[in-house]
Amino acid sequence: MSGTIRALVVFAVGFLPIPVLVFLFVSDFFAGWAGTAVSVLPATSDDPRSFEVLIVQPGDDEGFTRRWPADVVKRLDLPNDEFRIVPRDIDEALPGTRKRRYTLSYTIEPSDGSPLTLPTTSPTAFGFAVLFYVLGLFGRNMIVAGSPFAIEPTGIFLPRGQSPSGQVAPSRGSRPRKGPPPGGRRRGRGRR
Repeated sequence: MSGTIRALVVFAVGFLPIPVLVFLFVSDFFAGWAGTAVSVLPATSDDPRSFEVLIVQPGDDEGFTRRWPADVVKRLDLPNDEFRIVPRDIDEALPGTRKRRYTLSYTIEPSDGSPLTLPTTSPTAFGFAVLFYVLGLFGRNMIVAGSPFAIEPTGIFLPRGQSPSGQVAPSRGSRPRKGPPPGGRRRGRGRR
């Protein structure tokens, strides 16, 4: 394995934990909650695949939102809320929800049905992590090779005004001179 390929593989393996952390963060791996789903926010399209649900925990005055699949939200029959307002009194008929920290699933507990466990992961989270990884590889290639698709330098990049031998290159307006510089005219008395 050449040195260039080895360097690329070392970077690719060393950089891999960062996209994994991005995936876990987007997938709510580090979050946990135990509250009630109180309302659903208006959809952004006519046939949405998911809805934003407002969740309120005990002692929380603002609540937070999470995206849940559309078919699940339609079965829960949550009230619509255009202004994202937390109700003062939470109806006991509203479904409870909980998620333990450091897990990739959450549970919905309807008042008139069996609990439903759903994953927090999604194709969007996976795609976001892959995009982050690819951009990291492109950034590495830009720094090393000057192109996102090259893995090794294609030419010698020298600082301006330096020739390949390390000598300072002559400026454009000057003529190269051969031999030692001409001596200056001596002042004083000449020979007798």
